[in-house]
Amino acid sequence: MKIKEIIKLKFELKLLSGLHIGSGTDSMKIGGIDSYVIKNPINDQPYIPGSSLKGKIRSLAELIIGKDEEDLIFKIFGRGADSTNDQEITRIIVRDLFMNQYWKSKFTETKETGIAFTEEKAETRIDRETSEAMPRFIERVPAEVTFDGEIILKIIEGDEEKEEMMKNIINKSLELIESDALGGSGSRGYGQVKISNKNWEII
Repeated sequence: MKIKEIIKLKFELKLLSGLHIGSGTDSMKIGGIDSYVIKNPINDQPYIPGSSLKGKIRSLAELIIGKDEEDLIFKIFGRGADSTNDQEITRIIVRDLFMNQYWKSKFTETKETGIAFTEEKAETRIDRETSEAMPRFIERVPAEVTFDGEIILKIIEGDEEKEEMMKNIINKSLELIESDALGGSGSRGYGQVKISNKNWEII
């Protein structure tokens, strides 16, 4: 199996509403935030894990293609070998998304003033049995923050006829994210995004 070509999709992802992708290290603190966003441990800047975006792309791609052409999903995202199918290697790599230079500068300016860059969203969950109100505080990356994105697609020998189809599926999935949501609590208005300046180039 030989790689014929490697292509890269660069794009911008702008938040239209607050985004929450949890850090997985949340701890309950009285009077504090109950669920934090994931941040770079070196500089404390929030980012979007490539795994979160890749998972969303795949779930939407499956809706676009349907069962009739699911082999194309395996061609893009890979498949482990089993008793009935051979292994299919993963062609796609979704990089972690970091804030663009403008927002990195805004983050630094905000941090120097001592004002929090992220926002704290208060929510209340009602216990259906006792009607007790249980408030909690969710950290979100605020609307307007923009991230730089990058997706790598490897074209393997024999893929040439499917290249445009694979690119189109990725493009359409990104478009559908704009009508859906990224991260948690999308049904409550979180994670609305705008993806723009998409450009494929050969590496």
